[in-house]
Amino acid sequence: MLLQSFSSYVTPRMRPVGSGASSDFEQRLYGQATVQLGNSKEANKLIVKARASYSRMNEAFAIFADGYLRDNKETFSLKNLNDAFDKSLQNDRAEFERIIGTSNIFSDDDGFSSAVKNGQLKEGDVYYNNDTSDANYGTYQIVTPSLFQQAMEF
Repeated sequence: MLLQSFSSYVTPRMRPVGSGASSDFEQRLYGQATVQLGNSKEANKLIVKARASYSRMNEAFAIFADGYLRDNKETFSLKNLNDAFDKSLQNDRAEFERIIGTSNIFSDDDGFSSAVKNGQLKEGDVYYNNDTSDANYGTYQIVTPSLFQQAMEF
């Protein structure tokens, strides 16, 4: 009951301010983006990871943007700000891990496979796909049994 109450509270607040009324279809989509009893355990894990990361990312971006704006008043653009923030995260692995919420961040199949083989990742674990050549780049993934087996054979 508590989880259902939480979902009912959060769902209408997910709609962007000023976007007008939400349709029933949009409300269902927003509802699917919250932890629910009807979701699989894996889906709920991914939702929790992504939402927590999103909060930490917003906080880190706000702090970074404040300093950046003070130091770059004359050359400011939103593109420059975003690029500078991305570069700062690329250069600070610890901060990137803090924001993402895991040290299980992999930029290629070799790193992922090694983590599976050495026991760092097990079936059911969540990891972050940071492989720019992968269609799932920039997303949280679950180590499924088939993915685990593929990594072991890689």
